[in-house]
Amino acid sequence: METQVIITDMKKRLNDVLLEVSWREYANNYFHRSSSWFYHNMDGIDGNGG
Repeated sequence: METQVIITDMKKRLNDVLLEVSWREYANNYFHRSSSWFYHNMDGIDGNGG
């Protein structure tokens, strides 16, 4: 049985590309969501108080 790995340092991992990527376009094209939704998920906020 595989153990699930939870990544909690996504912004730190993406630090090199944060200014080069249009997060609005990325969130919209790949997830069909807003950039604020994407930022919240990178911060570990799920929108349900978690």
